Amino acid sequence: MRPERLAPIPALAGGTVCTVGTFDGVHRGHRLVLDRLATAARARGLPSVLVTFAPHPLQVVNPAAAPPLLTVGVEKTECLADSPLDYVVVLPFTRTLAAFDAEAFVDHVLRDRLGLRHLLIGYDHGFGRGRSGDVSVLQALGAARGFGVEVVPAVEGSDGRPISSTSIRRAIAGGDLDRAADGLGRPYAIAGTVVAGAGRGRDLGFPVRASGPSRSTGSTSPGTSMASGCGSTSSPVSERRCGSRGRRPSSRSSGGTRLPPGGSSAEPPDGAPDGAPDGAPDGAGLAERVRGTQPLARD
Repeated sequence: MRPERLAPIPALAGGTVCTVGTFDGVHRGHRLVLDRLATAARARGLPSVLVTFAPHPLQVVNPAAAPPLLTVGVEKTECLADSPLDYVVVLPFTRTLAAFDAEAFVDHVLRDRLGLRHLLIGYDHGFGRGRSGDVSVLQALGAARGFGVEVVPAVEGSDGRPISSTSIRRAIAGGDLDRAADGLGRPYAIAGTVVAGAGRGRDLGFPVRASGPSRSTGSTSPGTSMASGCGSTSSPVSERRCGSRGRRPSSRSSGGTRLPPGGSSAEPPDGAPDGAPDGAPDGAGLAERVRGTQPLARD
């Protein structure tokens, strides 16, 4: 495919050091790539650039196989704000972009548009149509076009296995929040918006808050369950890392839909806002999964 030539971005016209990927979760493996990216960029006196995509590519090319996401929208941006990156370029992932092979993507996006001089990729990375742009293909393209290619090795979790977004999603879905936190380098955080509940919190003697999803796509959840965590209303992801600050779990959360006492029909989440207006951002870092949802008998 030979797409129309794109105009370069003026701020990057002098050359860049780039990496490419979805970076879902911005986990410890991603962090190593970003650290190496910043080091390589400083050594060359060039800006560092992460090229990522929205929506997730599989939501376009194979929606049935698209994974639930660890970080969505501003959540990923907030995580990246803690990194040494200079620029983040978010490309709208369309069927047109999906048709680019690795050569076209390198030539017309990375080189023409972003002034690529040096490329960093993860050990198992692939981009372009059918993930054809693997390490060997990109090294050949770099040799032919005069840019360097640096391969970043895997980062292993405490179990000795390479950390990946897929393994973290599986850990969360199975309720293993310790393993998820080990891979992420922080407790897994959930986000939503405050919604009006049924008002039962007024009878419980402690604050209760009802939150609804704020995301346009599915996100990973530790099942319909009770989980303990550190509540932090209206705070960004970077401020929800309760584990890194040594805070003990301060709340319990019920994920999913509410079951009425003694009943089996799903109803909207229970709770009442404790002073925050409807629509306000809400969220918490999850420390552990306590149990699955259990209907309670009415007294």
